[in-house]
Amino acid sequence: METGYFPPFHILKDGLEISEDGLSVTMSQDLFRLFVKAAAVSVGFDPIWYRTENPDVGAAVAAGDLASELDHFAVAGYQEGRLPAYFPVDEEWYYERNPDVSEAVASGEIADGDTHFNEIGYHEGRAPDEDKLLWVEQWQEAIAASADRLHERRQQSE
Repeated sequence: METGYFPPFHILKDGLEISEDGLSVTMSQDLFRLFVKAAAVSVGFDPIWYRTENPDVGAAVAAGDLASELDHFAVAGYQEGRLPAYFPVDEEWYYERNPDVSEAVASGEIADGDTHFNEIGYHEGRAPDEDKLLWVEQWQEAIAASADRLHERRQQSE
């Protein structure tokens, strides 16, 4: 499995624009893609699974049109909503936390919690297990706060 690298902040900051209040950071698309790549590796990006689930990517890598599955994920796949890997789900916890999923499985609408999370739940911002819940909540809070700041900044500039 590929391991990642993350530069020290004193080097990274040269590629960032940090607002005077320190609450916002702007970066280039290329730098953002490296962040995505590093994040994908840290959550266990699985190139074999990714290629299997995305035959178009596998074909493009085999033809030499793409350097790797990870490069595709960082450049396009993440923004297209593709998953970096299959996420195992704690089914008992997932059903308790998401009674709508439990009902959908019981009625036969969805095969199981794994299927729901990997096809729907991930995209809805749900957590697959209790260990990931804190991460999901932290992301949700940070995204909401960032969106609020961006909205305020746009209003001030109008």
